[in-house]
Amino acid sequence: RRVGIWTSALISRGHDTLIDIDDLEHDLRVIQEGRSRIVSARYTARSPDEAAIVANRVVQIYIDGQSEQQGRYAARELARLQERITEARNDVLQATAAVQAAIQEQGRAAQDKTGDATREASARLRTLERGAAASAQVYSNLQKREKELLSQQDGITSDIRLLSLATPP
Repeated sequence: RRVGIWTSALISRGHDTLIDIDDLEHDLRVIQEGRSRIVSARYTARSPDEAAIVANRVVQIYIDGQSEQQGRYAARELARLQERITEARNDVLQATAAVQAAIQEQGRAAQDKTGDATREASARLRTLERGAAASAQVYSNLQKREKELLSQQDGITSDIRLLSLATPP
């Protein structure tokens, strides 16, 4: 099934005819070597050149697909992170506005010279300041993560390494 996806617009046999997908599925073998992470791709054909070309092309399509998949994952993660950054920025703005309002409330309480009101306003202000600081820290951390993702996004490559290409005898 995966082979059909990887090879949908695959390899020409030299006379502008595509390899039949049924033949490809029949003649192509992709196996994992024991319990290792090594995978072998083998293709049987009448021509050794054709066998090498098909095996190499299937492997390259797979590697390219893995890189594209990792790129899409990183893009989705970055989009989610940017949504969280927007939410965090809004939280910081709201917390800052609440702190400003509490400062004004504390000033009014001090002018009224009501001890209980002044203590309550001061306690509320300290709580709001801690919340604002926490929101600012979250926002800062999200921005740092965004920078990391953006710098990594340019260098995204597949973890797969091609050890050797098929060569005709």
